[in-house]
Amino acid sequence: MLRIAIVGPEYSGKTALSSELMWHLGGGRVSDGTHEYIEEDEEERHTEPDFLDMARSQAIWFMDAGDLSAEYWEMMHGDDPVMGRMVPMEPTYFESDVLNLKILSQEKFGRVHPEIEQLVRELRYDLRLLCRPDFPVEPDPMRVAPLDREHIFAVWERELKAYGFPYVIVEGTHEQRVSKALSVVEAMLRGATS
Repeated sequence: MLRIAIVGPEYSGKTALSSELMWHLGGGRVSDGTHEYIEEDEEERHTEPDFLDMARSQAIWFMDAGDLSAEYWEMMHGDDPVMGRMVPMEPTYFESDVLNLKILSQEKFGRVHPEIEQLVRELRYDLRLLCRPDFPVEPDPMRVAPLDREHIFAVWERELKAYGFPYVIVEGTHEQRVSKALSVVEAMLRGATS
């Protein structure tokens, strides 16, 4: 299964990009779920054990990705064909990964639980699309105030390089982001089938 994580700071277009990729190329999506967890109560839910629980949940979602992405597709689209065919669940797009929890834990607590570190190393994605936060934030009363998006983006890029994880930066207008992501993922899909 081809696993692609769409990552970056809050308010950087991850959900919109994963929706576009699914629409154009098919595949399935594993929603982050940690957004809801974090946003329920900004001040009271951000303990180190909460971050570890979220990391463990993401590990389960990673392992169950095929089933989860198929369920998500069916929930959102039923049996609607895309481009004249039923949609395969490959690739699977993840709207985050455990590295996000490592970054947020380091920012909030100044340290990271060793199990989160271990999961970052063990859960291997074929590619990460790193979304640059280069557009204005639209107010959303359901979301907490974003951290310094440029700083978090720089941390993401530093971490991806340090781990040697494959990644591509997507930036610019919505159309530019989609075009770049489509070209990269299409090339991966061609390589996977040859």
